[in-house]
Amino acid sequence: NRESDAVFVYRVSATDASANESARSAAASISTGATGVSAPTGLRTTSEIGRIKVAWNPVNDPNLIGYLVLRSVDTQVAFTPVTSDTLLTTAQTIYVDSTIATEQVMFYKVQSVAVDPELGLLRSSPSVFVDGVSTADGTPPAAPTDVIVSLDDNDLRLVSLTWTAPTTDSDGGDLTGLDTYRVFRSRESASSFVLLGEVPATAQAFQDSTVDQLTVYFYAISAVDVVDNAGPRSSAISVSTKGAARPAGLRISTGPQQLIVTWNANTEPEVSGYRVLRFLDPSDTVPEQVFDTAITTFVDSPLVAGRTLSYRVVAIATGGLESEPSAFLSATVEAQLEAPSSVRATSGIGRIAVSWTANTEAELTGYRVLRFRAPSENTAEATFETVRTTYIDSPLVAGETYVYRVQALGSGGIESERSLFAAADVGLDDRAPDTPSNFATQLTGSAVITLSWTAPTEDSNGQDLTGLAGYRLYRAVGSESAGLVLLSSPVSTATSFNDTGLDVNTTYVYRISAVDEFGNESSLSSPVTRTTESASDVSAPTNLQVVAAGNASMVTISWAAPSQFTSFRVQRKQVGSDSSSGSFTTVALSVTGTSFEDVSVSSGVVYTYRVLTRLDNDFSEPSEEKTVVVP
Repeated sequence: NRESDAVFVYRVSATDASANESARSAAASISTGATGVSAPTGLRTTSEIGRIKVAWNPVNDPNLIGYLVLRSVDTQVAFTPVTSDTLLTTAQTIYVDSTIATEQVMFYKVQSVAVDPELGLLRSSPSVFVDGVSTADGTPPAAPTDVIVSLDDNDLRLVSLTWTAPTTDSDGGDLTGLDTYRVFRSRESASSFVLLGEVPATAQAFQDSTVDQLTVYFYAISAVDVVDNAGPRSSAISVSTKGAARPAGLRISTGPQQLIVTWNANTEPEVSGYRVLRFLDPSDTVPEQVFDTAITTFVDSPLVAGRTLSYRVVAIATGGLESEPSAFLSATVEAQLEAPSSVRATSGIGRIAVSWTANTEAELTGYRVLRFRAPSENTAEATFETVRTTYIDSPLVAGETYVYRVQALGSGGIESERSLFAAADVGLDDRAPDTPSNFATQLTGSAVITLSWTAPTEDSNGQDLTGLAGYRLYRAVGSESAGLVLLSSPVSTATSFNDTGLDVNTTYVYRISAVDEFGNESSLSSPVTRTTESASDVSAPTNLQVVAAGNASMVTISWAAPSQFTSFRVQRKQVGSDSSSGSFTTVALSVTGTSFEDVSVSSGVVYTYRVLTRLDNDFSEPSEEKTVVVP
């Protein structure tokens, strides 16, 4: 505090961080006490909310530059400037003190401040004091305006609100404070508002994510000041939320091993599909299984016959929003197809015929035959499907026992229980196939005969063919009296055979029979005969030479080859042992050179030799004959 009736002179200097000081400024002075400056008069206060307005009459002094406002909490306590860091408080005759507590009593004095050309700043003596008190804020803000409510097309669970802040208190006076907004909501009417949330005054928007689908909501906003004065609510504004209604018209139809659930289609444009919930019991809260579908029908299949199931349906809207589930509806799965009855197994040669009584269900599509080796087995050795009521299981092992069960099959993949067992033994095949038919020969080369035939289609007794393993071809040379010998055993799929390497100008007799897997042979076919030819364009060997070795049982045969040949065939006969017509036997089937050593001769025996040329499948006429005696 400065002394009264004194003059104070001031000069100012500046310093830096290193304590370097500048030169001092020019001097400035101020006088206190009897300075000749008039003190303000007419001091008065006005109580306002949270502040005190101090006013006084202006001082008429040409050198006046302003006023210094002094304040104290008690008249017995020194008064201090309200702004201690300045030489004066204001140049006006009004000062509003807002740095005090609500309902705080304060005392004020004011000094005039003037500047004298010689004495500097001068202050008057303080005015008389006056008291004042700040009042509490009892007036709330006015209601917010321009409330707008909107829905989010991407999130149907979200309602957005915006509004404009109030600019006055509710009494139309200046806005004395604004701290928060309170958001109220009422469901289905504007008469039951409850507080939904509160946001700071800096926010003028709110998002409600707790709405239900397809519901009308009313919203209102009120403003609150710092002393918790809540203003009136804004006008109520409503919005109808989007979503999906719970599906209605739920109904169930039954079928073999299936339940068909249908319902009425939702009309909300936001609905994109449905979710079917399956429960084992209506008291369950968690579904056993869930199925999604885009249509209003769901076929639950295959199901266990006699089982009771419960269903609810949920509509799915944009963003995966789900409706409330529909009411429960239950149904029992119809019994499945009846197991085939009167199943019989009939033994046959190499096969078993299984038959049964036809099912009559409309859903029937066929049957499944299951084959076992014993009635105690649960896993079938083989299965066969058919649309008939008879199945021939073939081929089977003769003498073995097989067991059969039959299932009925229906649309949608349903199937009956297995029938009772039926068993049979596979009969032994003691019936030979029928004789092959259309047995014929054809000369396809000068020394090649092609045989052909037609396979039998039944057994020798005229009944169904029980098996065919192959054929047996027999051949005789010259005539059948010379003796039939087995030529070849073609397989069952063959219907022709080429007999090659035959002698030219020779007659052959053939017969054929059919044989099954058990060795049962059919009767021989009628004989067919074919004579080979010599090929006029194949030249016979020339210059035949036959020499018997003097000290060994061996004959060397040599000849001159024609210009074209594939190989040579050497034949001989024993002189005196054959008829006058002679019958040569082949001792060398395919000689590629022009000589051959016959070591199968006997001493003291006379032999006659001849040689034939082979060109591809054709043979020449025999060469000249030469005779030799083995020493």
